[in-house]
Amino acid sequence: MRIGFSSYISVLPSLLFGPLYGAVTMGIMDILAFLIKPDGGFLLPITITAIAGGALRGFLWKYFKNKKFPFYPSVILFSAFIAFGLFNYFMYGTETTYARFLGEFGDKSSFLTALPICFGAAALLLTALNSVLKKTKMYSENFLNVLVVLMISNLIVTTANTFLLMIFVPSLSKLAFAYFYIPRLIEEVANTIVQSYVVSYLLKLFYKLSIK
Repeated sequence: MRIGFSSYISVLPSLLFGPLYGAVTMGIMDILAFLIKPDGGFLLPITITAIAGGALRGFLWKYFKNKKFPFYPSVILFSAFIAFGLFNYFMYGTETTYARFLGEFGDKSSFLTALPICFGAAALLLTALNSVLKKTKMYSENFLNVLVVLMISNLIVTTANTFLLMIFVPSLSKLAFAYFYIPRLIEEVANTIVQSYVVSYLLKLFYKLSIK
């Protein structure tokens, strides 16, 4: 699992300047990433999904940026993430059908146990911290808006990429869909939570500097 600084910067054009800039940025970044540090062969369909994801973020942001999201649903979401990890942790190793399903993930079982617990707890702490800062200049009023936009777009792109990778990469096509998709999905949710928090503060910084 990797969390790179580029994942925070790459989404800003979509939110600041709209779908077209977001699409172009994601396309350029995907191609540059392949040229600078190739990770397997170049797949045009994957680049297309990156471009579509950049455009989708821009459209979603136009709709959601002024919406008011209450605090408690996010707390419930993050708590559910922790509960999911704890449930899998205690079920792992038991004599049940679900435990056998978890056992199929082998060394990736931590993606269903430790990862949801750690990132759910981190998300609760970040949300609580942001709430504490509500009466200060450090407060980010866009956190939940950014979270909704990035969660929708990132999960759609991840799902599309999973299907494409299993179609175009022979070694992956032999894997069971759940074995490949579920860890990727959980990793994306975890990354998106942290990404949203950082991006919301980068947006706040940009707006502050642009006003000056």
